[in-house]
Amino acid sequence: MITDATRTGIRAVLADHGPRRQPLPGFDRGYHDIVHYILRCTYRIWERRGLALIGTHYAPDARVVTANGESRDADAVVAGTRHMLHSFPDRRLVGEDVIWCRLPGGGGYFSSHRIASRMTHVRDSEFGRADGSIARFRTVADCYVRANRIWLEWLVRDNLTIAVQLGKDPFRIARRQAAAETPAFRRWRLGHARAILAGGRGPDESPRHPAVPHAIRAWVDARIRSIHLRDWSALESVAPRKYTATLPGHRTVRSVAGVAQYWSGLVEMFPDLQVVVDRVTHLNAGNGEHRFAVRWWMAGTHRHGGRFGPASQATVLLPGVSQFLARNGVVSKEWTVCDELALLRQVAIPGGRR
Repeated sequence: MITDATRTGIRAVLADHGPRRQPLPGFDRGYHDIVHYILRCTYRIWERRGLALIGTHYAPDARVVTANGESRDADAVVAGTRHMLHSFPDRRLVGEDVIWCRLPGGGGYFSSHRIASRMTHVRDSEFGRADGSIARFRTVADCYVRANRIWLEWLVRDNLTIAVQLGKDPFRIARRQAAAETPAFRRWRLGHARAILAGGRGPDESPRHPAVPHAIRAWVDARIRSIHLRDWSALESVAPRKYTATLPGHRTVRSVAGVAQYWSGLVEMFPDLQVVVDRVTHLNAGNGEHRFAVRWWMAGTHRHGGRFGPASQATVLLPGVSQFLARNGVVSKEWTVCDELALLRQVAIPGGRR
């Protein structure tokens, strides 16, 4: 049976020396299925400080996309990991779920790894001076994996929650980060944002993914259509009364109406807001349970003030991932992660306008 991250702790994963349970051509012998690979190599790299494994688990030109742009160099992954561990040496990464699907013809796997972290601010970091504060937050790593290596990774982390929990001023951090941005990165971001607002797609280079069941695709389409039409009635009509969503900023809501309120707040600040879906990864977990991950991009113009400050007229671009749990055809749980600190940084650029 394929490893299930929602039911298997890391100790059981590390102690699992059983036979291979999936076709994994080119993978190291110690990995038995794609979930086992994701959980075990993440633990070995981060919590065992095995940074050398990045060289054997990321392609040399691995493309890593975040709200801060993209890189195509495994050395950049090493540098980012080392920097985080220097400032937060006790960071723990608990794999809450790994939603996966296999590409046809032996083309590798997609995975969407939801991670809960706890860490202590021991040394100065991008968030400011260290004072021993503790942060708890979520990250999602969406990956394309083939032959023991990660070739593409889309990484989203709730950095605004980290800043707030560390007792820092997010606006001050955003202004400092905005001042350090390069013109090339701003052009990259603005170009993709304008493409989405013109009806195009986000900066995706995924291999073609397998089809997902019609019911799930219809639910995702209804979700996106509700945002674009600013009308949640269609989605609320098919959602159960007991609906739990964990949203950016460490928010938890207990209804689809709560989710609608979150997106309505964004639409109010960004009235031309558009959301495009890059990929849907679907896992049939059996016994009527389906889990699926939706990777998306958001673009809009900051025309009205709100919790991100006064209107700046800035055009923004933000990636995010939403994971869902459905049982017997009913979606009842959601986890949405994006980097709202990156959004704040884009509307805090010195001079305001683009």
